Amino acid sequence: MAGTATLTSTTHGSPGRYTAMSTHSFALTSTSGGAVSGNAKTVSAGKLVQVQIVPGSGVTDLFDLTLLNAAGIDLLAGAGADLAAASAKMLICDPPVVLTTDLTIDAVLANAGNVKTVTVTLYVESFN
Repeated sequence: MAGTATLTSTTHGSPGRYTAMSTHSFALTSTSGGAVSGNAKTVSAGKLVQVQIVPGSGVTDLFDLTLLNAAGIDLLAGAGADLAAASAKMLICDPPVVLTTDLTIDAVLANAGNVKTVTVTLYVESFN
């Protein structure tokens, strides 16, 4: 396990009445080598519709983010490569990535710089 990842999850709305949305925010802190990995967390089932990436102060330009499932597949399909450190980014999943059951995700960060932070928020629409 390298670096740290803390997950905060919140459900917005009421499943069954209308489409509820869950947010899963990963607070990532890199090692001295600029990495985070091996901190898998569980997120709710549903449709991953967007991912917000907010680099903290001093993050190295062209850092990389992958969201790996248990099989090692990047749910971002490479869209998290070479991210600019100067601004936040919203990735729209079109079509949405279907998470058929509660899923373990490892938010992996590379090239972020010495002990830097990045917040990654997943927006998951529930199944009705």
